[in-house]
Amino acid sequence: MTDTRRLILDRLRKHAIAGDTSYPAYSHPHAGISDLRRSFQSVIESVGGECRYVADLEAARKVISGSEILTAAKTICSHVKEVAEGNFDAEAKSDAHQCADVDLTIVRGALGVAENGAVWVNADPLRHRALLFLSENLILVIEGRDIVPDMESAYARIDFTRLRSGYFISGPSKTADIEQCLVIGAHGAKSVLVLVVG
Repeated sequence: MTDTRRLILDRLRKHAIAGDTSYPAYSHPHAGISDLRRSFQSVIESVGGECRYVADLEAARKVISGSEILTAAKTICSHVKEVAEGNFDAEAKSDAHQCADVDLTIVRGALGVAENGAVWVNADPLRHRALLFLSENLILVIEGRDIVPDMESAYARIDFTRLRSGYFISGPSKTADIEQCLVIGAHGAKSVLVLVVG
């Protein structure tokens, strides 16, 4: 071991805190949000997404059937048949590359987060998780009762013991360069619509 490395490690050992250090108390700063639904919708729209509240899945179907997203889509992969029928079965494809030309994907989200407009999607039921990011447009369907105030509350509701893969998705894909040129859809969906049911 080099002298420099030994010196650094010795200093770290000398100043290390013995024993367990407890986490600081979390005050839930977003727990006081009086209207989770309005806050959730506002944040989604501020990050370039769209949020619609519907009474039930039949109402969601009506919202989608008249939308430009659905009428313009040639290839639709729907995991929520009550909202829209698909014409592309990603589960039957052996390779995720075969999902590269999907125009619209519709999946269920498990919960929404009011503080950042994110929707938690459990990707375990999906054969090709990449579908969430390869699709040109994405529709996420969540239950209104599943909107939580903040990420702390979201993590408390997710059972990570049996989970292989999941994602927080907030609005369409966005990236910007040093010249501050914003590009929507460079690394994922160009549009994200969240349908909140109930």
